[in-house]
Amino acid sequence: MKTFFQYELIEIDEVAQKIWTFVEGYRLFLFEGDLGSGKTTLIKALLRYKSVNEAQMASPSFAIIHEYRNNNNEVFYHIDLYRVQSIEELQERGVWECLWSDAMVFIEWPQLLLPYLSFPYVHFKLEICGKTCRKVYGERYAHSSVL
Repeated sequence: MKTFFQYELIEIDEVAQKIWTFVEGYRLFLFEGDLGSGKTTLIKALLRYKSVNEAQMASPSFAIIHEYRNNNNEVFYHIDLYRVQSIEELQERGVWECLWSDAMVFIEWPQLLLPYLSFPYVHFKLEICGKTCRKVYGERYAHSSVL
């Protein structure tokens, strides 16, 4: 099933609420889009909706993986694969452990990982449609074939 949202950045918290309805039952979320398209901003809005304290949020570009917990001690991983060059590096960085955990996992730049996924996931593609306007397309996948 697919969904589409076009929104102004000031509406992002309302969009996050709608997205949580769309992704109910899933725990792996993949985000693609050009630099500046709003991947990290949207993920932060999704985490805020789940009561993760915004003060602890950071872009994982350099650390690759950030772990967050909300007031209910639920675990969320935010992973940025922009700088990851190989499947071996995914292993070394602990990405597979995050995927096999019970946590909700948000992954930016998932292209390297996509062919190896066997988990159900929701794939989002973001586009810039103006200075403060974004489009997000979402599609749910029951699973993918492992190579």
